[in-house]
Amino acid sequence: YTIEPFIHWKDRSFLHCGAVSKENKAILFVGKGGVGKTSVVIYLIKNGFSYIADDWAIIGNSKVYPFFKTVHIFDYNLKNKELAKRALGNKRFLYRIIFAFFDLIDYIFKHRFVKIATRRLRPIFSVDITKLYPGVKLGTISDIKYVFLLEQDENLKEPRLEKTDAETVANKMIYVNLTEMNYFYKEYHEYAFASGKNSWLENRKENELKIMRESFKGAKTYRLHVPKKIRPDAVYQKISGLIDSK
Repeated sequence: YTIEPFIHWKDRSFLHCGAVSKENKAILFVGKGGVGKTSVVIYLIKNGFSYIADDWAIIGNSKVYPFFKTVHIFDYNLKNKELAKRALGNKRFLYRIIFAFFDLIDYIFKHRFVKIATRRLRPIFSVDITKLYPGVKLGTISDIKYVFLLEQDENLKEPRLEKTDAETVANKMIYVNLTEMNYFYKEYHEYAFASGKNSWLENRKENELKIMRESFKGAKTYRLHVPKKIRPDAVYQKISGLIDSK
């Protein structure tokens, strides 16, 4: 986690995403944090897909390279009773009370600063995918076949799918990458102020954007609008006609 931003390739980039594969054809779910990527990935691996990533993967040359890390389980993931039991065991009852308390605070005060504070205070759990689902199939280096950009829409009750292009997805995701690595760039800017700039770090945004464009170019790209309370089964039903086809 600490050294990831220092890792540098000319033709590869980190990507904040969830990813699964079938027959070495990868399906990427990209978008900002909290949109439901992990929920969809977990649902798909339970339905026969191979696990590649749920937080970060490595992309380049139109391929995705697995980057296995512990799965991040958030409070909204734990609303799935089976997942909550697998991840926390009997501790899930204690955390159910804690999360209910934070929900009550948000409901009473209804202020965005309060929501920011409670969001930061909510526990996040890291669980090994092979312990969460023993026997899960782990993916290998795979061609990127589909890229779904997940975006929340509070007015939706069911997922909505629309075609888009690699340029749109890349232009969105470069800022998600930067946001997710904000902890690093905050410290780097302090360093740059005191000691001078590092050339490849200064150009990182442009390099990663170029790699994303090239990696997504040969894939089928879609915007997947989802309700605030995402239902992975409904998402799968919406996209199954695409990703299950040969």
